Amino acid sequence: MDLEHLRRIGLMGATSGHKERFLPEASIQPAMLRRAGNLLKLVAGGQTGVDQAALAAATEVGLATGGWCPFDCSDETGPIVEKAAEWNLAPVTENMWELYGTCFRHLPLQVDGQCKWARRTLLNALHSSGTVTILPEGVVDGTHLGLAVSKALGRPYLTLDLENIDADTNVCVQWIRENSIEVLNVNGPRESSSPGIAARCIPFFKKCFSVAMVEDGQVAASDIVITECWERPRFRCEEKPSSGFSPLFLSEPTLRTAAVNAGDYRLYLGGGSINRSFGDLLKEQQGLVFGKVCEHYAKLHSVLLAASRAARGGVVAARDVPEAEKLLEPLHLSASVGQSGDALVDDTIESASGAVFLDVFLEARRPLAPGNAAMLYVVGPKGDKCRGPRGPGAGPLLPRGDFLASVERLGKRALELVGAYNRAGDGARIEEVRWCLVSGGVYCHGDVSKLEVASATLRGMLSAKGARSLTVTFAYDDDVFRQACELC
Repeated sequence: MDLEHLRRIGLMGATSGHKERFLPEASIQPAMLRRAGNLLKLVAGGQTGVDQAALAAATEVGLATGGWCPFDCSDETGPIVEKAAEWNLAPVTENMWELYGTCFRHLPLQVDGQCKWARRTLLNALHSSGTVTILPEGVVDGTHLGLAVSKALGRPYLTLDLENIDADTNVCVQWIRENSIEVLNVNGPRESSSPGIAARCIPFFKKCFSVAMVEDGQVAASDIVITECWERPRFRCEEKPSSGFSPLFLSEPTLRTAAVNAGDYRLYLGGGSINRSFGDLLKEQQGLVFGKVCEHYAKLHSVLLAASRAARGGVVAARDVPEAEKLLEPLHLSASVGQSGDALVDDTIESASGAVFLDVFLEARRPLAPGNAAMLYVVGPKGDKCRGPRGPGAGPLLPRGDFLASVERLGKRALELVGAYNRAGDGARIEEVRWCLVSGGVYCHGDVSKLEVASATLRGMLSAKGARSLTVTFAYDDDVFRQACELC
């Protein structure tokens, strides 16, 4: 497995080459646009000292966290299972090392491949866009390995000694921007090797991350005052693709992604339009076998929908519903959670309109790349005067005002579902939602524009609770999402 192969299948944390434009956060002035290359995620190994300082600082300012830790989820003082879960750290199991360890055999490194600390250091450098190393004078621990592997991989790297925190902050932010670092690996000494290093690093990282998360030229490090976390999702918009439509998933994602599938009122996978594209992709990538539609997915979603209705519209997990749990394995899923939608007259299945389901793939069955973690199946509303199917079984037709209100609720409900799954901690956290213009095509009300649908979606997402640290990437559709953000 060579480096070029890793780039192709998306294990190296490189940017995809698919151009994106970042859109305003609620806590930033509306005219400010986030751009590709702004910092999106922090990875570190969970050791005391620099690692934990960086992870704590990222969590405090709302930057997504992750990375690899030793197989036993430990630091130099012992187990850190709860911290590892909070920071979304994954243990380097023997299976993971067997998969990724071959990437380092040809590199000019002298390293003990059986050492649990070395393994996590190597994988964090591999799965990032670049590495910042904090290296005070006289440190003799494993920090030097992190620096050496970054150089050997040919990744951008920066070494700082933190003698002048303000100056080093400006240097670090400039380096992140100049090298388009989206996934940053932090490397440095443990606390016992450099006593007091964590306390010195935390204010540095908080200021650095806060500046690197916003657009260049809008704020300087000296202007940053840390007062609260980023409480709302970040938004970005893809540029118009050179041909065809925006992809369902990227081949080289930089964030762990759930892609939206605009599903059907009968809750199946397959059929037509984007739902068919998802079905074809999972047939190809996972070996699912079904005809025009996948009834197993319809059954799973129907059971979760009924359980959610029984729970008064609450979020339910397949693991808690035996009839749903037995469908996970044949669908190559590690988890599935769902929430019922709006209670509408003439709905094909009660509360199917506006329902949302997060179907999380088994790690070994993720399509195209390991970062493509889930399908976010949503059932958008259908407006009166639409061009879509009508009649029995085709779902209710909503008047203009009710249609837009339902679109808004769908955006809110979808992000809150992802947030609920992340908080439950039953699997790897979802960091990004790829969102297409749901209910903006043949389901769109005849007197409603695409821009109005995009604006309603955005309003709903901005009102979502518990969606902190999520990035929402809008697929290109006549550039309406960018216009909607400028109007909000």
